[in-house]
Amino acid sequence: MAIAVQEVATEVDHVVDTVMTIYRSHMEHAVAGSIAEFVAAPAGAGAVRAVSIPARRTIEAVLGDEADADVLGAVAWTLADRGWRLDVLCRADALGDAHGVLRGVPCRLQGWWADNLNIEFGAYERP
Repeated sequence: MAIAVQEVATEVDHVVDTVMTIYRSHMEHAVAGSIAEFVAAPAGAGAVRAVSIPARRTIEAVLGDEADADVLGAVAWTLADRGWRLDVLCRADALGDAHGVLRGVPCRLQGWWADNLNIEFGAYERP
């Protein structure tokens, strides 16, 4: 007996898919997963969806409504110690809060928003 299961894609899923498409279009290897698959992460940060771009030594963490940017502070410091960079992608309307909690943390912020069916990105910013 077969059971049909239909997964509902979240906004974060769409952002991750868009990021993966962008890197693949530039012929760059990228891997999607959770932060915990790429680096030891404290509780609360491990399940955050992310994209690792090994050639750039960069991990792009995608925050949705369920995650706060402050859970990524320790991750950013760990990555910086290893010579990697953390880019935190968050909804454009959450950028102000992300700036506040990540001020002084070695990472970059990038806002994203949904425009009809497309995901759009703003410029990189330093918190």
